[in-house]
Amino acid sequence: MSKNTTLQTAIEPRRARNMRTNEGRRATKGFKNRDMNDATYKLRRAVIDIVYEFKHRYAIPRQTVRIVERDWSEDTHDGWHNAIGYAGMGANYVHIRADWAGKSRHALLPLVAHELVHSVLAVGHDDECKLMSPYFESMTEAQVWKACDKYFNT
Repeated sequence: MSKNTTLQTAIEPRRARNMRTNEGRRATKGFKNRDMNDATYKLRRAVIDIVYEFKHRYAIPRQTVRIVERDWSEDTHDGWHNAIGYAGMGANYVHIRADWAGKSRHALLPLVAHELVHSVLAVGHDDECKLMSPYFESMTEAQVWKACDKYFNT
């Protein structure tokens, strides 16, 4: 067996493991994707509308948006038990919990903005910034865009 064959065999299982969780679904441990139906589509559309606002203001790549639910029968990552959304650091995907996706735009904008900073720029939490705090803080629309300008216009 050549070195190239061994390397190929070693890489393939890793690739599959990274694409899906151990249960074959595209959500993080302790969360599950909602089935796509009219209600889920409406929630997803609210998030996507905010993503489009970002695309008009900043040069961001395409984002994958999913609506998820907390699966209380399964444990999750430490500190994620009450997560209302999450994103892949620099991975261009955003997952928002369904009960938050249905909230008003005033509540949804700071959440989606926070997750987009993670998703696009791979920036971690910052206790000194309302937008990037690990805990949700209500913000006006002007405050959200001002904070986003700080991250996206640097």
